[in-house]
Amino acid sequence: MFKEICNYRQYREVPIALLLNKSDIFREKIQTVPIASIAEFHDYTGVADSFQEGVQYFIDKFTKIDTNRQVYPHVLCAVDADQTRVVLENCYQTATIARARR
Repeated sequence: MFKEICNYRQYREVPIALLLNKSDIFREKIQTVPIASIAEFHDYTGVADSFQEGVQYFIDKFTKIDTNRQVYPHVLCAVDADQTRVVLENCYQTATIARARR
């Protein structure tokens, strides 16, 4: 789905905000289910229960899909209102800057 969105004509020249939500659940889940144990993620070579390495693995997977575009990853837990507000403000600023450059 991410690749399809990146290829939409309307989005070809705009940066992409990658929102990796539910970080709290991911942090808990990797304690009991190693990322590499999931068939689709068999190439994961990081520490099995490392939140940072796991997050970076997924960011890398997404950014490799479209190397011609700037991808701005944000890791968040949307139930944290303050964190969500900061992320959305950053997305708005990024979009405003990108629009001004066109």
